[in-house]
Amino acid sequence: ACTPYESPRPACSNLLDDDGDGLIDYPEDPGCLDSRAETEAPECSNGVDDDGDGLIDFGADPGCSAAGSACELAPNAQRCDGACHDFETDAAHCGGCGQACPAGGWCTAARCFDPATAPVCGNRVDDDGDGLVDWPADPGCESVDGAEESELCAPARSVIPLGAAGAMVQVDPGAEPAFASACGMVGSGEAVYRYTLPAAADLRFTAAADDPEVRPLLAVWRACENPGTEVACGLGLPSEAASAEVASAAAGDYYVRVAASAVGGLVSRGGAVVMPADPQNFAGQNDIQDNCGWSDGGNDAFDCFGTFTVTHQGTPSTPGITVGQRNAMAGAYGYRVTSDKPHPNLWRVRFDPQVDGDARPVTLRVTGNLGSDGGTQARRNSVAFQGVDLSYQRTNDGGQFDPPVVTLVVPADPLQQDRVVYANQQDNVTITATDIRLPVVVYVAISYAPEGAVVSALLSDLQILGAPGAGSPPVNFELNVTATPLVP
Repeated sequence: ACTPYESPRPACSNLLDDDGDGLIDYPEDPGCLDSRAETEAPECSNGVDDDGDGLIDFGADPGCSAAGSACELAPNAQRCDGACHDFETDAAHCGGCGQACPAGGWCTAARCFDPATAPVCGNRVDDDGDGLVDWPADPGCESVDGAEESELCAPARSVIPLGAAGAMVQVDPGAEPAFASACGMVGSGEAVYRYTLPAAADLRFTAAADDPEVRPLLAVWRACENPGTEVACGLGLPSEAASAEVASAAAGDYYVRVAASAVGGLVSRGGAVVMPADPQNFAGQNDIQDNCGWSDGGNDAFDCFGTFTVTHQGTPSTPGITVGQRNAMAGAYGYRVTSDKPHPNLWRVRFDPQVDGDARPVTLRVTGNLGSDGGTQARRNSVAFQGVDLSYQRTNDGGQFDPPVVTLVVPADPLQQDRVVYANQQDNVTITATDIRLPVVVYVAISYAPEGAVVSALLSDLQILGAPGAGSPPVNFELNVTATPLVP
């Protein structure tokens, strides 16, 4: 007897009409976003409110993580027996199709729990009586495994009450880095204050340092020990205060953390980079050329990618970018270019001012052509590093042929990360970082390894430079708070 053939390929490249619309696979079937899509009829791009929540498709329905998502129900939902189930919360399909929790149990974070063994933050009980139950609703819970719902600080932490008159704060820069914030890098030492808001109001906190070389970093958390409860933050410029605002703040406690952040910012370590093992044992070619960039890279990854232009006050310059170090000028601005291959699959280009501390702005532009023969597919994404969101771009040729390319541009100043814009028109890629101060580092990685592993390798090359360290004198801050009652 013959056994029916079961294609191991995704639905959009298996040569079958899976959804019965008479159209087969990508690109003929418009339900296929690319050849790797697992369904020919994704709910998140079909124009229908499949989960009945009044929201339709990707961009409007928070249950859709992408236009090609099979289910609108939740970001982690997938189909089982023709229906969508949220693997995070469905007790009948907890973590996967048919993985049912025992009778009386429930599913949280794709794991089964029961009343006898559930941790405090996953037991469906309001243990601290604040009206909020378990993770993620209760800010006192760092995870579903948390053993304490309380928002209070650890016994060893010194917490100072903050009144309406504000406070003078002294921070020891020699202390170990204490916390990371969505607004900036890890602080160097910290002071923690607790402000109690008696009634709902608009809150505004400010922190100004007495040292003009220090950037004040200010973060406002609802739970003292849980960075996931940050509701506002601010990173000031040298000689300027940081501010953090909480609109329509509810009554209760707010923990205000103040620290000295790094002035130097994010920079490359400059050493070798350990890239993830390539599943196809691919090794990039060392064929970087002036007026071209990475010429091919291997497996037709590029058709000349990586022409750099640095512009200062309207005057552009195109530096040499072959492996090595050289000085260049953009009008009256002098800068240094260091081009190297810290791994066969990675090209790193660093731009530094010739004069340390030269903060005059420049615009960096990277252009080039990928070797996808018109089939380039691009996706922009972001990743958090030390509290800073870094944007990057991943491109591929729509198949399994040319190696995927990850490009990441990192200005030193954390406040300038949003000035980096990635764009492409088919195979032509343009990356622009407008009015940034140097240093800036550019990474171009080619690998068949998983995207997350590649990005993690690039992040391992970054470090924070310039935060006050051991032996530095204490930094004084003036901390103030303003509470504006809400208008009925």
